[in-house]
Amino acid sequence: MLKDIIKFVRLIPVLQPVYTKFPKSYMVLATIITAVGYGFLAFFPITSLILFFGLFSNVANASGFIDWLLILVNIVILAAVATTSFFMFKTKFIPPSGVELDWEKPDKFIDEMLLLIERYSCRTFDNIIFTPDYSIKIIQTPRYSIPVLTHTTLCIGLPTMLCLSPDLFKGSLARVIGQYTGQYDQITSWVARSTKIWRHYLEAYKRGSTPLHKFLYYFFSVYCPLAEAICFFAIQKDELKSDHYVLDVINDSDVVAMMSANIVNPEFLDKKFWPKIQSMARQKPLAPEFLPYESMPKAIAKGLSYEEMERWLKLAHSASVDYSHTLPGLRDRMYSLGHEDIIVPSKFKFNAAKHYLGDYATEVIATMDQIWLQRLQLALNVVKDSSSTQSSFTEDDDVVVQLRNLQKKTKESSLSQDEVFELARLTSKVDGKTAGLKIYNRILNHRPNDVKMLYAVGRVLLGSNEESGVKVLTRAMELNPKCQGPACRMISKYYLKSGDTKSAEQWQSKSTT
Repeated sequence: MLKDIIKFVRLIPVLQPVYTKFPKSYMVLATIITAVGYGFLAFFPITSLILFFGLFSNVANASGFIDWLLILVNIVILAAVATTSFFMFKTKFIPPSGVELDWEKPDKFIDEMLLLIERYSCRTFDNIIFTPDYSIKIIQTPRYSIPVLTHTTLCIGLPTMLCLSPDLFKGSLARVIGQYTGQYDQITSWVARSTKIWRHYLEAYKRGSTPLHKFLYYFFSVYCPLAEAICFFAIQKDELKSDHYVLDVINDSDVVAMMSANIVNPEFLDKKFWPKIQSMARQKPLAPEFLPYESMPKAIAKGLSYEEMERWLKLAHSASVDYSHTLPGLRDRMYSLGHEDIIVPSKFKFNAAKHYLGDYATEVIATMDQIWLQRLQLALNVVKDSSSTQSSFTEDDDVVVQLRNLQKKTKESSLSQDEVFELARLTSKVDGKTAGLKIYNRILNHRPNDVKMLYAVGRVLLGSNEESGVKVLTRAMELNPKCQGPACRMISKYYLKSGDTKSAEQWQSKSTT
């Protein structure tokens, strides 16, 4: 990709003396580069409105050939910018997915969260979900390509609640909410939030297939890494200020312990826990001896020793500057709070999940374990099918490299839904349609009542001239009548292409009923 060719990361050390000696001038630069993104997105709709209303005045005052020629040029430009605006507004941005919080069950958690929202004057979230990764983050997904109009999701990684004490989890949650509101420094917070939002545009336009989508994608493929490089120190400044929000709910020593826990816990999970769980589960994929989220609290309590935590923290404390991460190093974060010596997090009796969610924690853990198990079983079945046929591509081709990387990932961890679809698509392209169709059938067997899954697979099957796609889309319409219109039109086009005009007309008529 273009963003990988242009190494904007080289700008970061160049800008460091500017940030150190002239911090105000640097923030002006960061603000300007951030405003460029908003200006680019606003340019097309605003220009469309100006040209549209100006057209009436130009027509009324036109008196000669030159005037009418300029009006024609005006119309052409208006059509171009209006079309671009239309495609921008129609672009779909995908919010994060996970297990949605049931607002009626975890009273203690909701009460604590509402107190933090009130403390930091934060508006409520559109959605709260539990995710499988070790993190707590707030994700703003743009609506209608308008960066100031977003769908805000609070994503709580279930491992975070399972591995932290109630106080340290409360501090971690306070840090994220405080950072989101940016009470201490609105400009820096705005710059930091904006760089995250631009990534949504890059991903959304990358999925588009039209030339206009490609144009928008290429702009953001350059702008995103450029903005991230120039705003690097502003983002780090925002991260350091975020640690100070935590002082409102826990003391400074506990804040350092929180930082330490959020270093050693993911290290333990990534290097020891998940590899062992994956290895054991692959031996008995239908009935694994241990499920990850159910086993995680005991594994952390017994498997993470004081000596190991101390060793990892010393390594983190002595680590050199890393420009690939916007989160400052442990030493800098501790120094910001007036601490020099590392603090190893202490053991605790009850984790945050048990404390804040109560009995509801068991339900969430069971759901997350079931999702993990389904993905594991699907991934294992997929690997078998996708490796069973010979490829007509060479191993150096990009598409083969992508396929092999996904196949390799299935041996190390579970695939997400999007990754499984990508694996099926690449398998069809490299190993043939039959191999790809086997994977799509596996997907249907595991998710027979998932409307989005049925619709997506049905569309792919019809695109491959497989009549079985009609049955799949029919099932999707039975589960959700709202998809009847597009599904019927898709089936109608399939029959029309096959030469069955009678069936095509029947399905076309159903699309309007």
